[in-house]
Parts: sequence; C-alpha cells; structure tokens
Amino acid sequence: MLEKWNIDRYHIFVMGNSMGSVGTFHVLSQWPRLFRAGVPTGTMTLTEYLDMEALKKSPIYFLVGTEDSNDPADMRRRYLELKEQGL
Repeated sequence: MLEKWNIDRYHIFVMGNSMGSVGTFHVLSQWPRLFRAGVPTGTMTLTEYLDMEALKKSPIYFLVGTEDSNDPADMRRRYLELKEQGL
C-alpha cells in the first residue's frame, strides 16, 4: 500500500475502537517505527500482551467517553496504570 499510494511515511496513524483499540495497542507495540501515533478509544487495555518498551516510543491519545457502557472508571484506572509505566 505504501508503494501504490502517495502516503507520507512519517504521518501514519492507527486508531481503533473497543477491540480495535486493543489492536491499536498491539500494532503500536509490534511496529513502533511504522506508526507515528495511536488513538485507542473505549478499551480495556490488555497490557500483559504488549511490549511496553516499544509502546513508550509512540505518542498515544487515549479516549474514553464518560457514558461508555464498558465501565469508564475501570478504563481510567487502566489508563493511570499505563501512565505509571511511562506511557
């Protein structure tokens, strides 16, 4: 795809919602040099499956709505855990 389309390789972002945001964390941890940043939204982060050191190389804009049905308080707790780990 990079060869076919005129894509700026320095501005490739990844975004996903719910399980897609778990995928966002996954691809950022697996290919930190490919993606400039990630935007996971409405997620329960599965940190035990992630390369945390690789994630520290990518800006992450974590979004959760206060009316999310997946327990925003728990998502905030997980966000704070990630922040404590240097993300």
